[in-house]
Amino acid sequence: MQNKLTVAIIMVYTLLMIAVAWGQQQYIDVVYLKNGSIIKGVIIEQVLGVSIKVETGDGSVFVIKTEDIEKLAKERKPAEAAAKASRWRSANPSTKPTRKTTSYSHWC
Repeated sequence: MQNKLTVAIIMVYTLLMIAVAWGQQQYIDVVYLKNGSIIKGVIIEQVLGVSIKVETGDGSVFVIKTEDIEKLAKERKPAEAAAKASRWRSANPSTKPTRKTTSYSHWC
């Protein structure tokens, strides 16, 4: 009985770790710099109060001083956002993008 419980706990823990790892892959880190630049990638190292290292999608690594950072944010990966929109459109085929216009000619 205890052996089955141990196996069940290990299975639940493994599934939880897989879910956490999958969820983290849908977002990227975005670093907004005081000079107006924006760097998107994955923060691979952070030394509090000193600097961060960001690895971009093409493999480049940027070392950024903390004093140059305006803010840090997370953003959904572009491919994920496009896939989500595509899934929504396929689930709702009758909806079409429309441009709302307002006519005020009846007021004249």
